Amino acid sequence: MPTTAALSNDDDRGGGGGGGGGGSPPSAATRWPACPLPPRPRWSDDRYELIMLQQRMTAALRSMDAKAAAGDFTGAVAARDALLPLQLRERHLLLQPVPHHPDRAPLGKTLLHRQGMIVQHRRHGYKGVIANYSRDGCCLLVPSKRLQCAIDVDLNSLQFGLDAPFFQLLVDQRDRPTGPLPTLVAQEDCLRVADPQPVEHPLISRYFERWSESDRRYIPSILLRAGPWSI
Repeated sequence: MPTTAALSNDDDRGGGGGGGGGGSPPSAATRWPACPLPPRPRWSDDRYELIMLQQRMTAALRSMDAKAAAGDFTGAVAARDALLPLQLRERHLLLQPVPHHPDRAPLGKTLLHRQGMIVQHRRHGYKGVIANYSRDGCCLLVPSKRLQCAIDVDLNSLQFGLDAPFFQLLVDQRDRPTGPLPTLVAQEDCLRVADPQPVEHPLISRYFERWSESDRRYIPSILLRAGPWSI
C-alpha cells in the first residue's frame, strides 16, 4: 500500500529549527496543512514536490468550478479555502534555488535521440516521432507548457528524474489515439525502433518536411532546423 508524505514548513523538512530545545513548537495555525503525496522517488527534490502541488491545485480548481456550477456555493468556498495553503506553498518553493546534481547530470543530460526519429514508449508500447525536446524536465513546472501537450510521465519510475531530456512525441494515432496534441515523455521511456516506419498524426506536416526512406526518419522543417528548440 502506498505511503504518504506530508508537505510542511522548512522546520518540518529536516533541519528543524535552530537551537536545541528553546522555544515552543509552532501552533497548528502557523504550519502548512498535511498534503498527502505519492512516495518520493530517490532523485526527488523540491521540483518533485512542486509538480505534485500543482497537480493538486489543478484538481482543487476543477472541484471549485464544478461545485459553483452546480450551485453548491458553500462547497465552492470550502474548496477555495483549501486551495490557499497550496498556493502559498507553491510560492515558497518557487523562491528556492534550483538544485543541481553533478553526479547525475553528465549521463542524464546526454541526448540519445534526435528530432525526426521514431521511438517506442518503454512501458506503454506506442510509437511516435520526436518533434521537440527539452534538456531537462523543468517544462513540467510551467502550467502553460503543460497545457500545450498531453503528459505521459511517471516521475516515480525515472532514474534521473527531471535531470534528463524530455521529448514531445507525435504519437502514431493507430497505436494510441491521443488527438492532435503532442505527448510529453521522458527520454528514459523512449526506445529506438529497429525498423522505423512513418507514423500517422495530424501535425506531421507542421513539424517535418518529408519522410526519408534512406535515413528511416522524418526530415525536420526549416523552423525546427533553426533551433535548437526547447519545449
